[in-house]
Amino acid sequence: MKKMVLDYVALEERGWKVAFFLLPAAGVALIALGWMRAKATAAREGWPQVSAVVIESRVDELKDGGASRYAPHIAYRYFLDDKKHEGSRLGSDAAQFRFTSKARAEELALAHPVAKEIKVRVNPDNPDDSQLFDAADHGGGLRIGIGVALLAIFIMTEIYWHTGHEAPDTDFHIGDIPATPAEKT
Repeated sequence: MKKMVLDYVALEERGWKVAFFLLPAAGVALIALGWMRAKATAAREGWPQVSAVVIESRVDELKDGGASRYAPHIAYRYFLDDKKHEGSRLGSDAAQFRFTSKARAEELALAHPVAKEIKVRVNPDNPDDSQLFDAADHGGGLRIGIGVALLAIFIMTEIYWHTGHEAPDTDFHIGDIPATPAEKT
């Protein structure tokens, strides 16, 4: 037990340095993921549109822990090069079509009744890949923004420390806290 406490104290003494240098790694990773997601969304918006027919339209209830969310399920059929294809993807980010309000999901489903003719975007490289809406994907931009903020925090702190200021240091260590009430004496 004593060795584990000593090892933990040693990690804690340099732990702020390890945690601090994870900031730029996390920042770069978030920027890369956001960039890839934004690029994929932009590519989907460039897919050609084809005519399709709604073959199923309903609202699904999704249990998310204790809360319910509602999502429209709109399936459609389209033909490309005389071959039949079916799809049900609404947009590039499925989370955009999950609502806490059942009425909002029903509104979207009712706007797309069975047998209605619609336009869908189809991946020219994979005709089985399609989507109904050109929904904006805010997840890519959010990831990029958080990544830039993490990098900015890292850079500003590095500048601060390298201009004569010292890194934070404390005299408190987790090993100073007694493990049990009996050890307090």
